[in-house]
Amino acid sequence: MKNGIISGIILIIIGIGLFAYYDQEIKPEMEAKKLVSEGELLLERFGRFQKNSVILERTHKVDNNSLNRAIDLFTKVIAKYPDTDSATKSYWLIAKSYEQLGLHRQAYLKYIYVLKNNKELTEKEKIEIKTSLAKIKVLRSESEEGIYNLMGLLNVSDDDDFRSRIYAELGHTYLKRNEVRKALKMFDIALRTKSRNEEAILGRARSFKRLGKDEKAYDIYDNFLKYYGAFSQYTKDVRSSYLKQVYDSGRRSYKSGSYYRAIGFHKRLINRFHGSKYIENSLYWIGESYFAMKKYDSGIKYFNRALTNGFYHKDEDSRMKKGYSYFLMKRYDLAAKEFQLYLSYYPKGKHKDVAIKWKNMSTKELMYQVEGATSKNSEDNLSNDEEGEVENIVEDNVEEKEKHEKKSSKNDGTSGSYTSEVSGSFSKLDLNENIAEL
Repeated sequence: MKNGIISGIILIIIGIGLFAYYDQEIKPEMEAKKLVSEGELLLERFGRFQKNSVILERTHKVDNNSLNRAIDLFTKVIAKYPDTDSATKSYWLIAKSYEQLGLHRQAYLKYIYVLKNNKELTEKEKIEIKTSLAKIKVLRSESEEGIYNLMGLLNVSDDDDFRSRIYAELGHTYLKRNEVRKALKMFDIALRTKSRNEEAILGRARSFKRLGKDEKAYDIYDNFLKYYGAFSQYTKDVRSSYLKQVYDSGRRSYKSGSYYRAIGFHKRLINRFHGSKYIENSLYWIGESYFAMKKYDSGIKYFNRALTNGFYHKDEDSRMKKGYSYFLMKRYDLAAKEFQLYLSYYPKGKHKDVAIKWKNMSTKELMYQVEGATSKNSEDNLSNDEEGEVENIVEDNVEEKEKHEKKSSKNDGTSGSYTSEVSGSFSKLDLNENIAEL
């Protein structure tokens, strides 16, 4: 009797396990495959119509709507079943769909995503994708004819999703032509047509960046990461570009003397990118900005944060700048202490000789104070060389880092014969193209 009960319990547990496995693994894949198959039929139907040289406008309109429905089905698979094999296949099929519609930029980005994120592609599949990328690279034209062809697509469908994609493609085309205000107008129309068009959202950010309205661009990035970051294929691109761009904005603002603006950019970076090594640099440059405005107390707070945040590549500079700040505040005791700490922590540091000189100067001024002698106005009586040392902290670390971080960009060429350019482009594909890059 007991054995029968135990056997029954075991069978129940096995049954529950099998049901859970079916519900979590088998069922999602089956449902995803069903949606993909439906989308593939619509895509195949579009292909058959494409081969027909005489198509009535009304039929062509219906056909484009069918292809747009296919894209929606593939998108649904990615959103609802992201961990299935069908989701990876859907990215590829969306790329093919965009390619057939003439949305070359969006197709290009989807193909690149598949190459970068699917490690199980066969060599044959990789070659097929790279061939498509090479072909698209040749076809991506910012000519008037290319714009006219995109405008013509607006007449073949009244579907909002489809039309929004066309407007977004037009926006990116105008951006490539450096017609930024026209691009921004296209992105705005795309978002009025469909508010969740990710390409259009990021296109607006790029447009504002080109117009020098960096804060507006970064506000858009913030909202994008907040509402789309958990599932968008562009999240990684946006984060990496946002980090580099906001840091560069801070550095440019500092160099141009816009210190409050520089502080704003660096604070944005600190608040958005926890754990990034850039935080060390941003803390330091906020301190430098306050120092340049003679707000030494505020500067010291940020130099202290740079010294205690877990990163070390700006610690030497921060320690020296604290010493300079205290000296200019006539806190010679604290200045001498900072320069001595520098010598203790970095006996072979890059500022060693300067630290020795300023420690001696600080000690000398402190003695004047202690002895009650009339203190010189140190800031007014500094030699030219010494004044330069105060006003200009050594920037070697940052400059070298910036040079290392700069990425070379390649322009898309569209000259020569189609066949030769496809083969030539094949070996020169820029697989790091970034939706959020300028």
